[in-house]
Amino acid sequence: MLQIGIIGLPCVVMGLAFLYAIQGAYHSHRPTRPLFLYPLICSFVLTSGFMIWGYQAICTSRSSTAAIGSLFLPFEAIVVAVAGVVISWSVLYVAHCVIQRINGIRVGLTSVVCLTLAIALLALTGYVVQNKVARRRLLSEAATGTDVVSLEGILASSIVSHDNEVLSKLAKNPNTPITYLVRLYDFCKPNVGKSNPSEYPIFHALAHNPRTPPEILSVLAGCQDSSTKLAVVTNPSTPTRTLRQLAEGQDEFVRGYAKRELRSRERKGNSLGH
Repeated sequence: MLQIGIIGLPCVVMGLAFLYAIQGAYHSHRPTRPLFLYPLICSFVLTSGFMIWGYQAICTSRSSTAAIGSLFLPFEAIVVAVAGVVISWSVLYVAHCVIQRINGIRVGLTSVVCLTLAIALLALTGYVVQNKVARRRLLSEAATGTDVVSLEGILASSIVSHDNEVLSKLAKNPNTPITYLVRLYDFCKPNVGKSNPSEYPIFHALAHNPRTPPEILSVLAGCQDSSTKLAVVTNPSTPTRTLRQLAEGQDEFVRGYAKRELRSRERKGNSLGH
């Protein structure tokens, strides 16, 4: 019931807010009615689609923390709703002014100011969308790219800009050359033993990557973060001596997994011996 309430209440609130706004726009003066009504309808359709997609992604996600997204999705939907109204209004107003000029209707000073604002909003939207698309492509290339030259360029520029998000994608990419993984580690190794370092995503990604050199995994085993140490335990490249150290460590959660991994390796060793 609680989960239904968390999902249902924001949807009901957003629906009532749109209904109230659309009714108000519908009863506005006839000449300006479309400039208020149609953007609200477009925004309603866009926001509804966004919320349906968001809740579907949360419900089908295998991540243990996916449910937290239900708390943030309504606030993201508000941003989408506002953006939908602004962009739809800008497009509609520009089209309205163009049609007026085609029909020979004179455009007043107020209309010119609004037209300038609409064009500026559309230009800003295009700039933001372009940056978002470029950023998504960069993250995708860092996470799954195979071209060594391209990965080297991404690595060099990201180290200069201290872009930890991109660096963590590179650290997790199974196609990243070992020499680049070493450079990634050298970049952030001064903070390995610190509590909650900003480089945590890089440490965690390196600990997961089976191509990470064993000596680096041994150092990462000394991180204060349990999830990073657990990633070291499950990494097949982790030396057995490092697993023994973790099996005798103070972190009870990691200690149990390390013991199970040691037993698993011993069983595999015995079966290969026979």
